[in-house]
Amino acid sequence: MTIRGFRILKTCCIGLATLATAMTAASMPARAAGDLLVAPTRVVLDGERGTEVILNNIGSETATYRISLELRRMTADGRLEEVTEEQANDIERAATAMIRYAPRRVTLPPNQPQAIRLGVRAPEGLADGEYRVHLLFRAVPEALSVTDQAAPDGGFTIALTPI
Repeated sequence: MTIRGFRILKTCCIGLATLATAMTAASMPARAAGDLLVAPTRVVLDGERGTEVILNNIGSETATYRISLELRRMTADGRLEEVTEEQANDIERAATAMIRYAPRRVTLPPNQPQAIRLGVRAPEGLADGEYRVHLLFRAVPEALSVTDQAAPDGGFTIALTPI
């Protein structure tokens, strides 16, 4: 689930792109990745007022999501490639520095929406151009109780859950 990017023009318009949990859910159960609806799928901010992105848990169980910003570049064939902090150029760094959002972590009961507030603070002397940022909604797995993980023969067990 993606929302196209933030754009900043001379009037300081910023578009927002979001990547939902589907891309990070390879190690998560399918229900956790597919139970999040995000609307709208594209946001353009003008710097004068903020906006909201609404998250809705359409699943039957409570789910927790961590929200973060991510940089992506579009290739000539339309694919989005991840951009690491070392690969980011000045425009991409400026885009991530301008975006403000809250909350950064949400726990959604079944069929309950949650608004994520978005805003932008463009610095003085910002150059004309298009600035894009993607929001990533990553499902956080439930923590297992220590008492649920009995060790065989008085030993201990180690369980790793990749996120």
